[in-house]
Amino acid sequence: MLNVIKKSSSELLLLLAVVVVSIIICCKLLSLSLISNNLFDNLIGGIVSAGIIGFFVSFILYMIQEKSQREAKRHSSEIFFETQFLPDVRELFSRRKSNWNVNGGKKFYFDRLYVNSIYDLYEKYRESIHKYRQVFPKNSLVVSVENIHNDLRKGYVIGEKIDQYLSTLVRLTLAPKGIDEHMDVYLIRFLKMKLFSDAPTDLIIASIGITPYSYYEEEYKKIKSDKKIKRWQKKVKMIRISLHKDAKKVKRDIGHTKF
Repeated sequence: MLNVIKKSSSELLLLLAVVVVSIIICCKLLSLSLISNNLFDNLIGGIVSAGIIGFFVSFILYMIQEKSQREAKRHSSEIFFETQFLPDVRELFSRRKSNWNVNGGKKFYFDRLYVNSIYDLYEKYRESIHKYRQVFPKNSLVVSVENIHNDLRKGYVIGEKIDQYLSTLVRLTLAPKGIDEHMDVYLIRFLKMKLFSDAPTDLIIASIGITPYSYYEEEYKKIKSDKKIKRWQKKVKMIRISLHKDAKKVKRDIGHTKF
């Protein structure tokens, strides 16, 4: 509907410009026919003059239209920010931080920071946020949310790699012991909680779904010294620090004073 209105507006402005030019040409020709003996020369001169005047009139009308469209875009972005985006961000921070969710896949590595929910919010409003940034590129709240989204995209890739690596290590460990593959998931959960969270023992036990077997601790001690795991631990930690800083900025910008 909005596109139709814009198109009709453009056509109306063009028509108005043509009408204005036509009136100017007619008036010029009429005056020339009354006072000139050389009608042809003055006709050409009148057309050129009218064309120049018509160009400037059309340009002015075009600039008016462009300004109107910019104002409409600005108004639309302001409405989106005030009535949709900002209330959703405030609601998000009014809740408690999510607990460690070992079943959350790649998102697990960034639990307890609000940021997974911010990522989902950005994905929900991606197109509107992009339009808003074109009009208000320096809004600190939106910039921080965008930074969180970009950092998490990198973090999720690392999370997927860790999941795949742990899955491979666990299968290589349990297969020689004759342990069925369906038991892999419990050891993987245990290792993820031990390696990448600060969760207490009771939460770890509750998260993995079964009482840990005695060999779980043995496997943890072996894997925690793995070079790839140690490198990923550092990367995840660095990303979490950056995310925490941006999340604090977001909370500050929406009016919260405690974090």
